[in-house]
Amino acid sequence: MTRNSAMHWPAILILAGACGLASPVLAEEEQAPEPSPGFGGPDAVENLIADDERLTPAMISKRLYQPWFDWKASVTERTGISFGIDYSALYLASNNDAGNANASGGMVRFFGSWDLVGRGTKNTGALVWKVEHRHRYSDFSPFDATLGPYRFVGFIGAPFSNQQTRLTNLYWRQRLNEGRIALIGGYLDATDYADTFIGGSPWTGFLNLAFSTGSASMFLPNDATLGLAAAGMLTDNL
Repeated sequence: MTRNSAMHWPAILILAGACGLASPVLAEEEQAPEPSPGFGGPDAVENLIADDERLTPAMISKRLYQPWFDWKASVTERTGISFGIDYSALYLASNNDAGNANASGGMVRFFGSWDLVGRGTKNTGALVWKVEHRHRYSDFSPFDATLGPYRFVGFIGAPFSNQQTRLTNLYWRQRLNEGRIALIGGYLDATDYADTFIGGSPWTGFLNLAFSTGSASMFLPNDATLGLAAAGMLTDNL
C-alpha cells in the first residue's frame, strides 16, 4: 500500500472497560482452593466462571462482593448451576475521518453451566450456555467504524457490533476418567478451541483481531458454530 500526500490517515484513540459481578481484585485472609479450569481458551464459559471465583493475592482482608459469591455458591450447591454476568464497553475516536469521529458500544454477557449428570463427582455432564446482547451507543458501532469511516486495514473490537441479542454457546460438556477427559458437542465458539492463548481474548487481551485467535493467518468459521471438541490429560502437565 502506497501512501501519498493526498491521503490522511486517522489516529484512533481506544478506550475499553469491563466490569463483572464476579471479578473484584480482592482476596480473603484465608484463600479457598482455586477452581480448576476447564477445557478451552480463557473465554470458554467454565473458564470464565473459574476465573471469576479465583482469589488474587491482593492484601485486602475481605472481598468486596463476598455476599454475591456466597449466594452463587449456595445456588451451585443446591442446583448444580454455576453462572456469571459481565458488561464490557469500547470507545473509539479518530482525529480525521468522514465526519463520524466517535464510535462506541457495549455488550452484556450471561453465561453458565448446569451439572445434570454425575453432580458431586469429577465425571460430570453439563449443559453450558452463553447469551449476549451487543449494542452501539453512537451512529456507528466500533466494528462498523473500522469497516467504514475509519478505513482501518483490519478489525478493532470485532465483538463490539450492533448485533443485539445472540446465542454464542449452547452445548453439552461431558467429563470422563476422573475429569481428565472432556468431550464437547453442540453450538460452541470455535475461537475457544482453535489456537487459543491468553492474549487472544478481546475482553482481557488485544482488541485488534490480528492478535486474536489464529493471528489472521488461519481460516476460522463464524465464532458461534455447530461443532465437536475433545481433549485429555495424559499427565498432570501434558
